[in-house]
Amino acid sequence: MVRVHHVPQPRVSGPYSPDTADLSDDPATRVEHHDAVEAANTRQVVSRARRRLRSDRDVIGSPESHERFVQAFLGAARSGDLATLEQVLAEDLAS
Repeated sequence: MVRVHHVPQPRVSGPYSPDTADLSDDPATRVEHHDAVEAANTRQVVSRARRRLRSDRDVIGSPESHERFVQAFLGAARSGDLATLEQVLAEDLAS
């Protein structure tokens, strides 16, 4: 008689890519998946921030682009418009 055992795949470092077994209908599993994605996203943001802080660039962008960012950020923050505030922050991270 031959027994077949499931051999777990090795986990690799990099962008989070769930196995299909990770995505079940079990609510606890969905929460765990969400938490894992959140943790991976947070690690990536922190990694990018550290890289930027260690870079040799003193100024990111022109003074004009900095002023546009500050004004957009302050306007969104003062108005309480979270969608615009998130968009402003996301655009800054991407640049």
